[in-house]
Amino acid sequence: MGCMESNSKTTKPVVANSTEVNKNKIVWFFGPPTAGKSWSADFCAKYHGWNHIDGDEELMRMNPKTFTTVWKGCMIQFEKCLEDKAYEPPRESYAPYLTDLVNKTKQARAANLDQTVAVAFALYRKCHRDFVREITGEPVSFVQIEVTRDEVVARNMPRVEDFCKEAGVEPAEAWKMWQCHEQYGEYTGIECWTKMFLAIDFIGSFGGITAGEPDSFIIDSGLKSAGTLPGLEKCLGLPHIENPDIKAVCDINNKRAGENMKQKTAKEAEWKAEIEKKLAAGQFIGGASPNDEDKSCHMLMNETFDT
Repeated sequence: MGCMESNSKTTKPVVANSTEVNKNKIVWFFGPPTAGKSWSADFCAKYHGWNHIDGDEELMRMNPKTFTTVWKGCMIQFEKCLEDKAYEPPRESYAPYLTDLVNKTKQARAANLDQTVAVAFALYRKCHRDFVREITGEPVSFVQIEVTRDEVVARNMPRVEDFCKEAGVEPAEAWKMWQCHEQYGEYTGIECWTKMFLAIDFIGSFGGITAGEPDSFIIDSGLKSAGTLPGLEKCLGLPHIENPDIKAVCDINNKRAGENMKQKTAKEAEWKAEIEKKLAAGQFIGGASPNDEDKSCHMLMNETFDT
C-alpha cells in the first residue's frame, strides 16, 4: 500500500450483507495485491490494540519441509485463480494453509479473549471465506478492500522499492528472487516491473463478496488509498485517530516482508548446502530415490529431477 492522503474524504465504504458495524472478534482483510490488507491490519494493531496475524508471512518464509504439503498447493491454486476468473480451486489445495492460519487465530483468541484478531490475506474465492467460516468455531467478519487497476500499478513500484531496501537487495535481484524472469524475461530496468503489473489481471480475476455472505464489508480504498481509513472507521466502528502516522504503518509491513525474505534466503542456502552434500555422497534425503522433500530442495536450487 502506498502512502495515503489521510485527510481526504473521497471514500464510499459499503456495508454488504451485514449489520451496520462489525461486532466480531476475528476480522479477515482481503483484496487484490496493494489494496491495503496488511496496512489495514497493521493500522488496527498499532492504533487500536488488535493482534495482527499476517497471512503472507509463512508464504514468504516458506519452509522446504512443508513445501509440498502446505505451501505448494496454496500457491498453485492462487496462480490458477489469477489466470482464470471462473476457476474454483479444490478444497485440498487451500485447506492446509488456511487451516494453519485459522489455528493461529484460535491460539491468539485463547490467549486474550478481549483482543480482536486481524488476518490479512488474499482470499480470491468465496470458497476460501466459506472454509474459514466453517472451521473457525466463532463468527468471523470479512473486509474486502477494493482497488482500481491503475492504482495497483501506481502503488506497486513504491512497494517494490521499499521491499528491496528492507531486504537489502537491488531491484534486479528481487526480479530473479521472485522468479519474474521465467515469465517476463530478464531484468532490463525499472520498466520491467510496470510491464509485469500491467500483464497480471489482479482485478478481473478477483472474486469479491457475493450476496448472502454474512458479516461482510466492502471498502473502496480510493485514489492513493484515501478511502481506506474512513472505510475502516465506518465498517469496524473504530474511533477516529487524528493525524495518524501513515508512513510508520507502511514501514511495519515493509520491515516484516524484508525480514521474512532474509530468513527465506538463509533457509534456501541451508537446504542447498544439505542437498549438495548428500548428492555428492550419492544419497537422497528420502533414501534410494528422490522424494518430495528432495524435489522441493532442488526446486529451491532451480534444478529438477529427471525421474
